[in-house]
This record gives sequence, structure tokens and C-alpha cells, in this order.
Amino acid sequence: MSSKILIIEDEFDVAENLACILEEVGYEVKTACNGLEGLRKIREYKPALVLCDIMMPKLDGYGVLEEIQLDKDIDDVPFIFLTAKVEINDLRKGMELGADDYLFKPIKADSLVRAVEARITKYKEKKKETPKPESNEESDKTMNEESTIFITIDNHPQFLKVNQITAISSVNQYTTLCLANNRKVTFRKSLNVWEATLPKSIFLRIHRSTIVNTNYITRVEKWLKFTFRVYIDGIDKPFEISKRYASRIKDHL
Repeated sequence: MSSKILIIEDEFDVAENLACILEEVGYEVKTACNGLEGLRKIREYKPALVLCDIMMPKLDGYGVLEEIQLDKDIDDVPFIFLTAKVEINDLRKGMELGADDYLFKPIKADSLVRAVEARITKYKEKKKETPKPESNEESDKTMNEESTIFITIDNHPQFLKVNQITAISSVNQYTTLCLANNRKVTFRKSLNVWEATLPKSIFLRIHRSTIVNTNYITRVEKWLKFTFRVYIDGIDKPFEISKRYASRIKDHL
């Protein structure tokens, strides 16, 4: 049986051209015209590989990959970005989110076929060697207090233990990590993704735009009606604890 491939691309001509190339060499191909449709088809179609554009309406390629990483039924599907961008920061974003490869537009037929064959072969070998167990346990993508993440500060790549993160605040799909050494670093990763993966033993959501490391809480005080403010060691400005999350902080402390 031929391997299934899903192409998520909002430019119809590009998607059709890629699909024709892959169908000619024996792959079964489906397409989606935006990120939301693509995410739905990934869950329904269970492809052996996803080729995904980055800049798309409704949900961009980064958002699609973030959602895949949160779904244990599809989080191991090989994922290749299709992009016209060549900025190093764009490459780093994708790799930090878990992309397997990049193909740069315009894409040559031989480059496309080689990349697809390599990833699908590796995926099949991995499936044979380490079949995914059926389990009700929490996803293995959840971190513990000694887990590390890859970050870049002042153009210096390094690994950071998650317990050195004191707080995380978000604006849209971007999040800023406050670190114990009083440095900050910005990711293109949603707060929901952080909440799902960081160890719940020390990280607590206190607002729709804020997660704090409870090990660094120095004071909690009443603020406006039914709300509180929390002070974090090394951060001058306190964070608001919204009414929705107030019970969490009281139970935790």
C-alpha cells in the first residue's frame, strides 16, 4: 500500500503541482488550503508525512505544528515546512517546535521526492523499532523539573533547565520567558503549549496570559475585588491573578 501524504498549502497551483509530482512516483496525496483544514485532515487521514506551508490564513504552519505536538495520536507524524523564507530565525522557530525538515520554494521535483522518501523511510523504521504503546499515561512530551529546552540568548545557543524559568507571559502566539538570571527570551510558542508541557508540580497558570514558577513566588496579596497579585523573585512588577485562576493559587500555596 502506498504511503499517504498531506499537503497543506494555500496556493492552489503550488499544491497541485506538488501533489502531481508525488502521485507520479506512487504516493497517495491529499491537499488542504489552510491550517485549520489541514489540522482536521491530519486527524482524519493519518498521513505518513505532512508537507506544510508556513504563511497561511486561519492558522499558519507554526500553529499547525504546535497543535500536532499536543495531540498524542499524531505527534509523531513527520513534518516538513514549505517556505520561501530563508531567515535563520525562521528556521530556528520551526526546529524548536519539532519540524523534521524544510523545503524552499520554488521546489524542484527531485529535491521534493528525495526529502519525502527519506522522511517516510525513517518514519517506517521508527515505527517498526519502537511501536507506540497504548497508554492512558500523560504524554511523554510533558517535562519534569530537570528537563531542558534549547534557547538562544544574544546569538548564543544553549540548553536551559525549565526550573530556571521564573514566569512566562504571552502576546498572541509569542511568549516571553523570564529567567532566574534576570534575562528574557521570546519564543513563537503559545502559552497553551507551555502549559501542556511544563511540569505541573512547579508551574501554575494564573492568568490567560501568564504562567509562573511557584518556586519563585515571594508574596501574594489581595488586589481588586476577588483578584490577587503575585510577586516573583527577580521581577519588579507583580502579575495579576485573574478571578478565574484565583482558587488555583490559594490551593497551591
